[in-house]
Amino acid sequence: SVVPLGRIVAAKSKGESIPLGWAVNRLGQATTDPDEVINGGNLFPVGGPKGYGIAVMIDILSALLSGGAIGPDIHSLYQDFNNPNDISHFFMAIRIDAFMDPRVFRESVDRYIQYMKNTPLAPNTNQVYLPGEIEILNKERNLKEGITLPAAVVEEIVSYAKKASVSSDLINKLKVSPLDE
Repeated sequence: SVVPLGRIVAAKSKGESIPLGWAVNRLGQATTDPDEVINGGNLFPVGGPKGYGIAVMIDILSALLSGGAIGPDIHSLYQDFNNPNDISHFFMAIRIDAFMDPRVFRESVDRYIQYMKNTPLAPNTNQVYLPGEIEILNKERNLKEGITLPAAVVEEIVSYAKKASVSSDLINKLKVSPLDE
């Protein structure tokens, strides 16, 4: 999708709207209201029509091939704690040595990374990030400094924990430092 559902949930928790072009409501109309997306809407696929085609193939490989649920048959991760999501996954392994020497492949990947990192930067940009690199940096920062969350997100986590019958003793042991809003 254009953005992960978590960005929609984060906007809702902050009381913010979302940009047009991220999602549609349950009637298929573009919306800026996170609640309309969470309550039956859908996210736009990344890449327009080509992205839509890729998304269809991903559904076929990751859901239909393994007998998992699709679309409205997937129970909401955010609203239905009593039923499993019934989601499936697709994993693929590639034998690199069936194509080339793995050492040569690793060297090629290293050269590709250097090529990407040496790409001229866009204005107001200080680094080219490869997929997953920002998340690794965030993880390292969170491990050192802890995770900060908006107060509304902390309240929502506690609310979900209570709905999921997490013991109040365990909830009270949570050590969270809400981000100032």
